[in-house]
Amino acid sequence: ASGTISAAQERPAAAINMAAYNDRYGGCIAGSSKALLASGKLCNVSDLSKGDHIAVGDGTSAEISCVVRTRCCRQRAMLVELPGGVRLTPYHPVQVLGEWRFPIELADAKDYDCDFVYSFIVHGASFLLVNGLPCVALGHGLEQGAAAHAYFASRQVIADISAMPGYEEGLVELSPECVVRDPATGAVCGLRSEWQP
Repeated sequence: ASGTISAAQERPAAAINMAAYNDRYGGCIAGSSKALLASGKLCNVSDLSKGDHIAVGDGTSAEISCVVRTRCCRQRAMLVELPGGVRLTPYHPVQVLGEWRFPIELADAKDYDCDFVYSFIVHGASFLLVNGLPCVALGHGLEQGAAAHAYFASRQVIADISAMPGYEEGLVELSPECVVRDPATGAVCGLRSEWQP
């Protein structure tokens, strides 16, 4: 069917350096991608806000607790466009054929005009449906395949974001250099609301 990824279209799983997971932007979704609301309507990811109810694929819904909007450097971002039209950063886990995969394993990344990329804290689900594909939420708790991550899958990412300006209102804005890496391993271990040298 059009807009689906078949096993024949998939690339072999690449060896992934987990330090690169979710790249410099912390892993996100382009604002023009379409989220499925609980009402059955589609809306741009950039239009989601705290309190919105989204469909999660099993007939239930979940609620957006916080939108995390990350500014793109020079209004550009390397994104992977998958069948169906969703655009994601290369290492934002997406579920395809029942497996959590990195978009970069499925298609090439290209440079796009992009002011912001978006991530979400979702109450009641570990993912949201974007252009028909499950895309992980922050603090999702999943341990399968590409979704497994010591920081982004943990409750710590939610604790860190909840301490940032804008959290109570439901919108946290991050700079392009928001990712904190462990100096010994290079693995992402935190987020900061403002860039610090």
